[in-house]
Amino acid sequence: MEKYLQKLLETQHLVIKLIKRNDQIFWQIRPQTNKWSAHEHFAHLVCYQHVFYNRMLLILETDNPHFERYEGNDDDAFILFKQMTIKELWQDFKKTRKKLTNLVAKLSDKEFKRIATHSRYGELDMEQWFTFFILHESNHIFTIFQLQKQHKTLNSGELLAISLDNNVDSNLGTNTINISANSQFLQANKQEFIEVYNSHNQPTGEILPRTEIHQKGLWHRTMHCWIIYKDKKGLDYVVFQRRSVWKDSDPNKFDTTAAGHYTADLPIEAQKFREIEEELGLQPVESELFFAGVRINIEDFQEQFFNHEFQDVYFWKNNTALKNYKLQTEEVSGLIALEITKGLELFTHEIATTTAKGIEVIYAEDGTTSYKNKTFTIRKDDFGQTLDNYFAKALVLAKRILAGEKYVLI
Repeated sequence: MEKYLQKLLETQHLVIKLIKRNDQIFWQIRPQTNKWSAHEHFAHLVCYQHVFYNRMLLILETDNPHFERYEGNDDDAFILFKQMTIKELWQDFKKTRKKLTNLVAKLSDKEFKRIATHSRYGELDMEQWFTFFILHESNHIFTIFQLQKQHKTLNSGELLAISLDNNVDSNLGTNTINISANSQFLQANKQEFIEVYNSHNQPTGEILPRTEIHQKGLWHRTMHCWIIYKDKKGLDYVVFQRRSVWKDSDPNKFDTTAAGHYTADLPIEAQKFREIEEELGLQPVESELFFAGVRINIEDFQEQFFNHEFQDVYFWKNNTALKNYKLQTEEVSGLIALEITKGLELFTHEIATTTAKGIEVIYAEDGTTSYKNKTFTIRKDDFGQTLDNYFAKALVLAKRILAGEKYVLI
């Protein structure tokens, strides 16, 4: 089994500890009447972990067993898990995860090649089943964090109309708070709103939810900032962030040091470098940043997620030690400082792998995070997808800027 898969299996679930367990309203509130609450998503993860563990045992005991798609709402056990408290769910979650990791540690290479058939995805060997399990779990964890973000919006005092109904769902046997479907303004404020641009980078005046922007592939604006520096030996470096495993695009991949959408709630000048401070904990001064122009970016790599962006690209000479960054650990799971020459050799396929020193976020069971120094072995595939070899271009520009060149454009 690949080491990174084993690491995810051991640690991915710990990010749940970042969410306050005593906020009962958050855990029970439903975004829509027919959608799960955060509590139900968590109960589903705990329940499915049992199902998955038993399926793995069956694969070891039976030649090519056949499994139907698991439907939580059709599982009687799911009803029992939904009646458990968050504390009880967490204790069960940890206990069963320990059984899973112990099972993985004992499996031989031959056993990892044993197969079972999924009714939708066909034959999968055990390593592919574990990959499927990790991706399924990360999707639900991401949804829980999105619900937390929506809940914070509800409590911000910025909404004009909130209608909450305390209802008892007879099918669940538990009190569930439902958001009134009549409050359009409430629905609108659950996520970021983005202004739509035309293909000439001109605002249209239309404002839509971020999810709709990406589903329809509409043009919009973002900011990218690359942190670059020379070390004491005169070598040139670019800092890459590693996206968290529950990001909706390119999870766990290396990407621009800091980047983010311009939202419609503030003028662009008032929010231009907000993501640098939020994601990295650094406070830039605009005069210190080098503006390299606007990158036109098209990324249609995922179904129902299309990037058509005008990206304002900045470079910032900053040699702050990586351990002194204050990362937004829900968004960023690590950093590397990539030596530019090595990076160019990697992105132009001269070499297959290289190394880079950096830090990795460690998620503790008590909800705290810390940084661990790490030397990463990296491949081109460890970076996000681009059509224009963007990362190689960024490294070339960074090298020119560090050399003191004045006229540099993306």
